[in-house]
Amino acid sequence: MTLLDQLESLLEGDASAIRSEAIRRFDQLAGTRGVILFGAGGLGQKIVRAMLAHGVRPVAFADNNALLHGRVIEGIPVLAAERAAREHPDALFVICIWHAGSSYRQAHFRGQLEGYGITRICSFPVALWRFLPADPHFLVDLPDGPVVAAHEVRSAFDMWSDEASRREFVDQVRLRRTGTFDHLGHPIAHAAYMPPDLLQPSEEVVIDGGAFDGDTFASWIDVWGETFALWLAVEPDPWNVRALRARADALPREIGSKIKVSPCALSDHEHAMSWEPQGSMSATSRHDGDVSVHATTIDVLARELGVRPTIIKLDVEGAESLALAGAESVIRDARPVLAVCVYHLQDHLWTLPLQIKAYCDDYDFFLRAHNEEGFDLVCYAVPKERRLSQ
Repeated sequence: MTLLDQLESLLEGDASAIRSEAIRRFDQLAGTRGVILFGAGGLGQKIVRAMLAHGVRPVAFADNNALLHGRVIEGIPVLAAERAAREHPDALFVICIWHAGSSYRQAHFRGQLEGYGITRICSFPVALWRFLPADPHFLVDLPDGPVVAAHEVRSAFDMWSDEASRREFVDQVRLRRTGTFDHLGHPIAHAAYMPPDLLQPSEEVVIDGGAFDGDTFASWIDVWGETFALWLAVEPDPWNVRALRARADALPREIGSKIKVSPCALSDHEHAMSWEPQGSMSATSRHDGDVSVHATTIDVLARELGVRPTIIKLDVEGAESLALAGAESVIRDARPVLAVCVYHLQDHLWTLPLQIKAYCDDYDFFLRAHNEEGFDLVCYAVPKERRLSQ
């Protein structure tokens, strides 16, 4: 079956029926034999709160972290996974372990449970569809989304410039459509935002949207040295900004002097936003945040600095579409290389590449996975004259 045939099979069906079946699936799997949530971390706690709000009480958490055994979280006891399997062999075990940089994939935890003799196992999307249908968790949303957006999905499929990107795209649509992870390949070898098969840098003017603590420019220097004339690190979280500045200041002066820090958020217009300082990679705005952060646009930043960016990286926790809209003039006029995360929301996989193409049709598009199971998925838009591989 060709990749296009695979895609078409994923886009078949009635969207409302797909949604209804997804919401019913948890109850069909759980029956009356009880539910164990395997993983008592943030995702497991999010799911248990939603279950309790719906009047459904799990029997227990199971977790491999011995420090959690014997604790009670949200009124639910935490058991060692082996003990939970021994005491509740007929329960439905819901794998609630999924985060960037995890040492293990979903298949590992399924294999662990099967080793204990457990046969009734599902992954967390099934629980999210049932108890949090209106509250997506990163790219995991209701599975009718790709079907509803079938026309856009097909259009995005046609944009990719190599077979690897088309294959990755179909695999990622399958994840969003089915809630399963096992079909996904492993990440590519090179560092995120530094694709040696797509780019050979030289005196770049980089706008680093979502600069966190400077991890991207540190990786860039490790991989490519000081091949930039200016690095504008844009980061709104005050705690991250302190770490970012400290990292830049620790560099040799001839390198550090080329790094400028802009303590603001990226959007499609200038405004003030509330922010709760977190000091994490996933820091986002909150309407009830403790501090006010200035939001601006890439077009404004470029104009104020008097520069034409040659590379723009965006990892801004779901605000990528707004940040792209605020960079429309730069994209049209300067045609920088774009490296945009497309995993924070389900439809970003197809809507963000289409948005870029609407601004400038003179790009080659590539899709690369830099982490396991859907995380750190990046769309690269490379001006045709800068593309290395043909």
